[in-house]
Amino acid sequence: MTDIEAIITLARKYSQENFSYWINKYSKERTGNDFPYTYSNSDYDLFPRYSVLSAILEDVETLVDQNFKDIEKCKAELIHIGLTAQSPFTTGEKNEIEQNAIKDERSKFVDYIVNLTSNELLSVDPLPHRRRFRDEEAGQIRKSLLEK
Repeated sequence: MTDIEAIITLARKYSQENFSYWINKYSKERTGNDFPYTYSNSDYDLFPRYSVLSAILEDVETLVDQNFKDIEKCKAELIHIGLTAQSPFTTGEKNEIEQNAIKDERSKFVDYIVNLTSNELLSVDPLPHRRRFRDEEAGQIRKSLLEK
């Protein structure tokens, strides 16, 4: 495994493990009413965390099999993803608690990537291959398939 494959794998693992942590914590600790469902302040601090980690993971998986000239360019792309990844669950109007939870998880991901050492890249266990298409790639493939 190259260093670039290793760092992308570690970014995927980080996102997956933290997503699982926060979704499990939310399922055990949610405090809102069941119907109609209302969120408590505690809920607003929990569910945006796994939502943003899911968005980050989806974008990180677009980097699988991508060619980077060096590890610093890959790290820069991962940091950009950590700061900007969006999904329908991370956009729109959010209250201050949700905004802070999303910012906190983004910051933790970026700190993780920034602080990865070359020694940590030496013994990375691979994950099953999973690559997502970027929007423009998916559009080109759809167009090509429709033409055929």
